[in-house]
Amino acid sequence: MPTVSLVIPCHDVLPTLPLTLAGVLSQDFVPSELLFLDDDSRDGTGRFLDELAGTLERPRLEVIHLGHNLGLAAIRNLGLRRSKGSLVAFLDADCCPHPNWLSLLVAHHAQRTAVSPTHVLTAGRLIERHRRGILAQWRLQHLAQDPGPSVRTLPHFYGSNFLASREHLLGIGGFHEHLRNNFEDIDLSIRLRHHGLTFETEPSALVFHDRPPSLRALIRGYRSWYLDPLQLLAPNKPALERILTAAALGWRHLRLDVDKPPTALLLTLSILFLAHYPDLHALIRRGIR
Repeated sequence: MPTVSLVIPCHDVLPTLPLTLAGVLSQDFVPSELLFLDDDSRDGTGRFLDELAGTLERPRLEVIHLGHNLGLAAIRNLGLRRSKGSLVAFLDADCCPHPNWLSLLVAHHAQRTAVSPTHVLTAGRLIERHRRGILAQWRLQHLAQDPGPSVRTLPHFYGSNFLASREHLLGIGGFHEHLRNNFEDIDLSIRLRHHGLTFETEPSALVFHDRPPSLRALIRGYRSWYLDPLQLLAPNKPALERILTAAALGWRHLRLDVDKPPTALLLTLSILFLAHYPDLHALIRRGIR
C-alpha cells in the first residue's frame, strides 16, 4: 500500500476544525501522517491543534505554526515539502470528509496509474452543507466547486480535496505562491496539462463544506475567482504565456457561466483585452508613428 501524507492548511478555522478532525479520524484508510499547518491564526486554532497533538497516537500528527500569514498556496507548498508519503492528500480545514473519502481517492489513483503513467492526481467532490437562504443559493450558482456525480474528466480541479503524487507536484514547482488564496489550483491544473500530466475526479469521494456563507466572504470569493487571476497576465510574462493563460481563463468562465452567455462573453473578452493590452498598446503606438 502507498504511504499517504494528509496536509490540512488552517487559518482562523476554529468553528469548523472539530468537524474536519472528526471526519479525518473516522477514515477507513489511515494516512501515515497528519500535517496541520497553522497560518498565523488568531482565533485559537493553533492552541486547539497543540492540545490535540498531545493526545493523538495514530496517525502521527505534526503541527506547524507560522509566525506570519503566508497564504494558502505557500502553506500547501510547505506541507508538500514537509510530507514524507509517496502520495500527498490535501484537505481544507472547513471541510468534513466522508469516512471512505481517502480510501476512494487512493483506490482510484492506483487504478488509473496502473494503466496510465501520466495520471498524477485524483480529486474528490465538495458538497455544500449549507443550502438554505439567498446567500447559500448564490454561492451554489456562482462559486460551486462540485462537478457533479458523473463527471470524471475536467479542464481543472479544485484544491479543497485531492490526492496527488508528491514527486510530480514537486517536479513542476508546486503551487504559485504569489496567487496566495485563490486560483492556485486552477493554475496548477494548467501547468500539469502543459507538462503532459493528467488528473481526474472520483465522484464517490465526498467532502462536505461546513463554512456558512456570508456576504463579505462571497464578495471576496467572487473577486478572487474572477479578478485576482489577472495577476497571471502581468506584462513581464512572455506573450505566449499570456495568450495561453487568457484562453484558459476564458474557457473557465465559459464553463462556469454556460447558462449565462452574456456574462461569460463579457468576462472572456475583458480578460483577453487585459491579457494583451501591452501588446495592443505597442502595436497602436507603432501604427501612429
